[in-house]
Amino acid sequence: MTQWNRPFEERLDERHQDFLRAKEIIFRHSEGPGDSVGIQEMIITQEGSVQMIRPSWIIELEETFEEKYGQEKGQKVFKEVITKLMIHSETVH
Repeated sequence: MTQWNRPFEERLDERHQDFLRAKEIIFRHSEGPGDSVGIQEMIITQEGSVQMIRPSWIIELEETFEEKYGQEKGQKVFKEVITKLMIHSETVH
């Protein structure tokens, strides 16, 4: 059964669960309520080189959706969720 053959309420509930899961992951990686998390992390080595890496919460979120939906759909859901959280969040800085 494709997603469009499923009842609308079922698809809506699934998306709601995806957002709740994303918020759980972000909260777990923050230092406390109201704290923010970064989109990128920068590491400066002792030699002076700079490396930009993806934070662990983004990696976990992406892996969570890929595990749930498969790689292709998981990437799509990950991008949708992260975009909506950034656009609609009250704490985006």
